[in-house]
Amino acid sequence: MMNRKVRIGFATDLSFDRREAWSGTIAHLYHAMQSEGADVVQAGPILETPTIALNRASKAFRRFAGFDPMLNRMPLMAELKARAMNRRLASQPADVIFAAAGSTLIARIPPGVPIAYTSDVTMRLISSYYPTYSGLPKSVERRAIALEADAMMRSDLLIFPTGWAARSAIEDYGIDPSRIMIQPYGANLEDPPDRASVLGPRVPGPLRLLFCGVDWVRKGGQIALDCYEELRAAGVDATLCILGCVPPLDRLPPGVEVIPFLDKHVPEQKARFRQIFAEADFLILPTQAECYGVVFCEAAAFATVSLATQTGGVPEVIRDQVTGFTIPVTEGGSAYAERILGVIEVPGRLEQMRVAARDDFDNRLNWHVWCAAVLPRMEQLVEAA
Repeated sequence: MMNRKVRIGFATDLSFDRREAWSGTIAHLYHAMQSEGADVVQAGPILETPTIALNRASKAFRRFAGFDPMLNRMPLMAELKARAMNRRLASQPADVIFAAAGSTLIARIPPGVPIAYTSDVTMRLISSYYPTYSGLPKSVERRAIALEADAMMRSDLLIFPTGWAARSAIEDYGIDPSRIMIQPYGANLEDPPDRASVLGPRVPGPLRLLFCGVDWVRKGGQIALDCYEELRAAGVDATLCILGCVPPLDRLPPGVEVIPFLDKHVPEQKARFRQIFAEADFLILPTQAECYGVVFCEAAAFATVSLATQTGGVPEVIRDQVTGFTIPVTEGGSAYAERILGVIEVPGRLEQMRVAARDDFDNRLNWHVWCAAVLPRMEQLVEAA
């Protein structure tokens, strides 16, 4: 908790309750700060209607032309958002501005109020990494990178969840390492499960595997399905729950359940979501590109062991061979099946890893820990201003 009340203006261009607001992370950050006693006010949404319109136009253009024109990442939008932000701060003053994944919001704000900025990636990293950003025209890429560079240069404190992202800020943008802190993000759960409840006796039944992702291809859904079939072929009594998407397949093998979407704002669906994670033995997410992976934090909260690829920031979330496994991105389902077999064939190993996963959530992968590290740094920005 902060030693004195410093008013934090939480800058956003979308309302917290929108699903597209960084997949819920914006809202969880805001409420986490509140719960830690910070004086945090909503400095937004800023130009929400044009932001949504430009995002939709960009998606439509991408379907037609094959690349994202990133219409929201234009200097004009940055200028307009800076003016709107200044008007908001004039009527609702703040000691420090905090922007989460909102480089356009802060890129053109004039010197004065200190700024803290957080993101799980940089444009230089993602433009050559995520399929969505592949094939960008050089002019679009340069524009987006230049705007992000302005935002990072304007920020007094940059908070990244991984060293992978932080190194890019230093090496690709020339940011002074003294202005950077690395602090893992937490699980996007309003009320994390009680430790004793998730570390109690395992629910009897088959080995329960979980795949959770909205993008079947990028998240490696076929590899997860191959892993399941390998385990079944090896004689393991197992089931697989596919949560968040519908596989583009004509037929699925027996024992596979598909749940396209669960809304955690609906009590019944939230309860089902929690049950699935609590009962899962392994989360399998062979993602081909991932900046961080809040879902791994959520799995840890439920003492679920995670298996994913050695890509992006993932190896800094999952502790290989301790809370789960990180596997080369070139490997297929058999590599995941081998890791799982290696666990379940050793008495007590699964339980040991489940405890380690929950320990990691308690000690590192939650928003309370994030706030305890970051809020004092924001206070220091104000004191030094």
